[in-house]
Amino acid sequence: MHLKIVIFIFAFIVLACNGQRITDKDLCKRLTQRCNDRRSCQPGNTSERGVDEVNKHCRNTIGTTWKNITRCQLMRAQCELTLLKCQRWTCKNVQDVLK
Repeated sequence: MHLKIVIFIFAFIVLACNGQRITDKDLCKRLTQRCNDRRSCQPGNTSERGVDEVNKHCRNTIGTTWKNITRCQLMRAQCELTLLKCQRWTCKNVQDVLK
């Protein structure tokens, strides 16, 4: 459920920024920076609860090589996978983007 909210917010921001003349890479950097600036990606923050489910799922899927990620890291990975690499969201793809 929380993942759907994150995806919805991401899609809304992308559509809202569509009229600006910035590259996709710049957009991903700006979104990540805004997220990090808001300090909403601190461990234990209530907005991280949805990402906990992603971390559990990916740890079960990938195994011990999965490192827990924050909401901001997930947003960055979604942005880069969608806009830069045209790849679908999988645990492995997220892991590769964040290396």
